[in-house]
Amino acid sequence: MGYDHPTYVYWSDEGQFDASDVTELGGHASYGVEAFDLDGDVADELIVPGAWSDSGGQDTTSHVYWGSTHGLCLSDDLSTHAPGEVNVGDLDGDGYPELLFPAPYGGEDATIFWGSAAGYSDDDSSMLGDSWGGWAALLPVGDTAW
Repeated sequence: MGYDHPTYVYWSDEGQFDASDVTELGGHASYGVEAFDLDGDVADELIVPGAWSDSGGQDTTSHVYWGSTHGLCLSDDLSTHAPGEVNVGDLDGDGYPELLFPAPYGGEDATIFWGSAAGYSDDDSSMLGDSWGGWAALLPVGDTAW
């Protein structure tokens, strides 16, 4: 059974899509992809959750593809636990959105990657613990600068 199903971006020109104008991004049966301007440059980034590993396991790599006027480039690979989706929100009020990857299949930790000017990394992340794994989500509740 193969889990290496890439993610595709189909580009448009004035609302018309051309099947030959496509970019293949890495991915393993990813779904729940989010487009969000993480760095405030008006170009959306694509956050691609890693749903499965090559072997079908739950230790996966999720990707942040940074947007620009020239398209997308891969900058940050993040260690996650088969999240399938991602939630985006500025939890600490510093102007850089955090990324919350749930761990819906049990036994693993949901992970928050803290946003900064340097981007996102495994070194600047927090595990929420098994009891928070499930379908954890960020909810807009006003000023979240805790």
